[in-house]
Amino acid sequence: MPHRHAVWLLAAIVLGVVAGGVSGWYFGEAMVAVGWLGELFLRTLKMLILPLIIAAVISGVAALGDVRKLGRVGWLTLTYYLVTTATAVFIGLVVVNLIEPGVGLTPPSDHAPDRIAAKADTGVVDILLSLVDANLVDAAANTRLLPIILFSILLAAALTTVGQRGVEVIRFFEGVNEAMMRLVIWLMYLAPVGIFALVAARLGQAGGGDAFFQEL
Repeated sequence: MPHRHAVWLLAAIVLGVVAGGVSGWYFGEAMVAVGWLGELFLRTLKMLILPLIIAAVISGVAALGDVRKLGRVGWLTLTYYLVTTATAVFIGLVVVNLIEPGVGLTPPSDHAPDRIAAKADTGVVDILLSLVDANLVDAAANTRLLPIILFSILLAAALTTVGQRGVEVIRFFEGVNEAMMRLVIWLMYLAPVGIFALVAARLGQAGGGDAFFQEL
């Protein structure tokens, strides 16, 4: 996307947020009628996630070349990535335990939602097992992205070792990646309308500005 277009798009998104807030505040429930525009925008955005991730990961890993010939620089890069990721996770755990977000708040009910309660006893082994899914189609349908990402990395690594046939497949995914990025850019041009509808409809569902803040 050209820089000039990006600047105008950012301004349009901010305008969409403001316009959505003003419309939802003053017109209240009448703005629920535009909610489908926001839902359409979100669904389209989610529709692009899976092919975009697969194509981007495969293209990126394949760009490193034959994994058997990564050499010292390649392994240092991989080690750097793993160390920085582990550091980020460690910092997150420390900050969460220091700040303890949510402490002192009264939950709306005595029982946590099932999807949260199910993760209460999650350990290291469970995290490792979550990286592999026996059914990638089911993982994709339920937006479990970790197995998809791991499979894409392994597939890309394998493709770099099978010669010309692998090169042809890699070029295919590179083309898919470019096309997906173009689709994302096209969708971003619709972001101001989608965001306007989401904000306005949310305020409309709450009954307007005053009622929205009463819910909070």
